[in-house]
Amino acid sequence: MTASFTTPAVVIGGLILLRQLEGTGIPFVLIPRAPKDPSVYSRFYRGVGLTMEDLMENETLFLERLIELAKGYSEKPVLFFGDDWVLFFVIRHREVLSEYFRFTMPEQRILEECSDKMAFAKLAQEYDLPVPKGLVESPSLDCAQIEEQIGYPCVFKPDSHLGWFESEAVKDAGDMPQKVLLAQNREECEHALSGIRKFTEKFVVQEFIRGGEEEIYSFHTFVGRDGKPVASYVGKKIRTYPSMGGESSYVGLIRDDEVTRLGLEVAEKLGIRGVMKIDFKKDVDSGRYFVLEINLRFTLWNHLGARAGINLAELVYRDLCGLPMEVPGDYKDDLRWLHLGRDFRSFVKDYRPSGQLTTWQWLSSLMRPKVYAMFEWRDPMPFLVKTFDYMKHSIGKLK
Repeated sequence: MTASFTTPAVVIGGLILLRQLEGTGIPFVLIPRAPKDPSVYSRFYRGVGLTMEDLMENETLFLERLIELAKGYSEKPVLFFGDDWVLFFVIRHREVLSEYFRFTMPEQRILEECSDKMAFAKLAQEYDLPVPKGLVESPSLDCAQIEEQIGYPCVFKPDSHLGWFESEAVKDAGDMPQKVLLAQNREECEHALSGIRKFTEKFVVQEFIRGGEEEIYSFHTFVGRDGKPVASYVGKKIRTYPSMGGESSYVGLIRDDEVTRLGLEVAEKLGIRGVMKIDFKKDVDSGRYFVLEINLRFTLWNHLGARAGINLAELVYRDLCGLPMEVPGDYKDDLRWLHLGRDFRSFVKDYRPSGQLTTWQWLSSLMRPKVYAMFEWRDPMPFLVKTFDYMKHSIGKLK
């Protein structure tokens, strides 16, 4: 139900964050990723002359302009963000930003260490979190040490994915947007170790938890300023691009009491405040759940959650503004989120060639109620513009 809100919100991100706030009645402006980001064509878009490209080009100037924007309101606006780049920006400037914006986050150390894969490995050990065996990069790290302490298969994860998908390491591994490098023997280990070192000196190596991406479950919650979880739901990956270590292309919400229990336990141990996503992977041999990573920002899953009945963005806003929470008691578990272009590429380039899916199986799997990454009946322009640009680019390549 649409409410009447007065406190403004400043949203730094793209269409997925915009979709969570449209129709809520929350007055917001959007700072998109780029001047021609699909979100700027939405009928809900209200811009302020800033983009995330400004942040990447001159962080100091971006911070100054963001503060000037906040000063222009009669009351402190709420700040929303959903990208790693912006999360790191907020971490660096948390103290000054908190003077001008409302946002909820855990204590600085937890925030920093959950956002740094090398630091997270030590944090997990300190708080006894169920994580895969791992090693952090050091000058002496070699495949003999990896074999002895982890074994094969193992995965190599960069500390940050900023620029990762364009790296030589990813291109050599098949030129698909995979988040990790998999090594199943000494030769692949040496190749992965050499490739990731060319990209960064900050990475971790972990044991590979048996099972495909469909064994990855995500727990989502919002913990209010009082330290109490307000609402939560569980998601499960259906497909990714590529099928191993890739970006989500088709996901859905489910009910899983064990994942919920583990997620709330981790949130309590770490003293989390604000939004949280924990990725778990279930080992197909032992049935045990392992924590893969923790994200303390909004993600694509929150778009699906909002459409399924639990809008964490609105709950965050209400909590920060001291408004009644009106927490829904349940959520739909038959709804799916689909990135059609990414899912089609994954099917054509990976799932079908490898024999994981036939054409009929892929098509029939899509016959479910869906939320789209781009398309929305009441707001079709972002999808239409993106489709036109894609067609123009494809035709240009043929000339």
